[in-house]
Amino acid sequence: MEPLYEEDRVEALMSLDESLESRDAPEVPTASEPAGGPSQGGKRKRKTTSQVWSHFELLPLAEDGKKRCKCVKCGAIYMCDSSYGTNNLRRHLLNCSRRDTRDVGQLLLSKSGGSVALRPSKIDAEKFRELLVTAIIKHDLPFQFVEYEGIRALFSYVCEDVKLVSRNTVKANVLSMYKRERVRLMNQLHSIPGRMSLTSDLWTSIATDVYSLLTEWGIETKLFSMTLDNASANNVFVEMLKSQLMLKDALLSAGEFFHIRCCAHILNLIVQDGLKEVDVAVEKIRESVKYVRGPQVRKKKFAECVVQVSLDNQKGLSQDVPTRWNSTFLMLQGALYYRRAFLRMMLSDSNYKHYPSEEEWDRAEEISKFLEIFYM
Repeated sequence: MEPLYEEDRVEALMSLDESLESRDAPEVPTASEPAGGPSQGGKRKRKTTSQVWSHFELLPLAEDGKKRCKCVKCGAIYMCDSSYGTNNLRRHLLNCSRRDTRDVGQLLLSKSGGSVALRPSKIDAEKFRELLVTAIIKHDLPFQFVEYEGIRALFSYVCEDVKLVSRNTVKANVLSMYKRERVRLMNQLHSIPGRMSLTSDLWTSIATDVYSLLTEWGIETKLFSMTLDNASANNVFVEMLKSQLMLKDALLSAGEFFHIRCCAHILNLIVQDGLKEVDVAVEKIRESVKYVRGPQVRKKKFAECVVQVSLDNQKGLSQDVPTRWNSTFLMLQGALYYRRAFLRMMLSDSNYKHYPSEEEWDRAEEISKFLEIFYM
């Protein structure tokens, strides 16, 4: 925080001294009479100079004739006759929960050790704790994070009033948040008027555990269907779960529509069968990518080949996972872009033995066009 300039210090001290002298505080104009305007007695109201007035709004004169003002942030109303001074308004600003401490115009002047410094309002301890726990969960931080020396120094610098906590306290807060969110989610599930469908990638050994979880959450009677892939083990899993749910008459149409087979998995099986027919071309490209992504010497040599054929070296090559056709498409797409670089690599490196023939490159290009439809 930057120090105040000398002129600002003098002005701030004058403002503080004036506000602390409650009996000699300046008259506050009413809402119907501007500051500095003449009063009914012919006297001119003194202009208010205390900085607290930038945070309060004057209210119309009440029936009892007493002057009041309202906090522009939280709406709290206070008496503001000259006999009251501004100490009560200043105390409110120190504790106002709606005041944004990031706004420099709303920082308060506090007097400590004979010097004047800018001081933010007190933070909400509960809100700070909630944000801290949320950050730990969101970014997968260890509980010990709050005990790091640097983090504690940072918190103390931002606000000296912050209450530092231990990792055990944070752990308890995380568990408390989990229980609170669990109850909230359970209430949302129970409020659903219709039925719900689930998807899973589980095996037969935990079919009973799944049923226990459904009953624990109280949604065993709200299921419509469950989507699974086409693994044979899932057929056994579904039959076991269906038999348990049927004992409670929890499924529609005797569970006829309960088991839904995953369309994405079916599509993957179709594409894999198609790739087997052209496996030679794909296999050579796969081995080529693996070769140039090997030791650093090969990477450097392939990068030189890319520069020699005037291609973008930042596009990069990715190696596929044979059981995932979308990764095969990305591999083919990258390899086709660097087709001329692979040719240059073949001419300059006698150890490179997996360069595809022109016919195999053309076949790979057709495969890439076919896979692109499914990838998009």
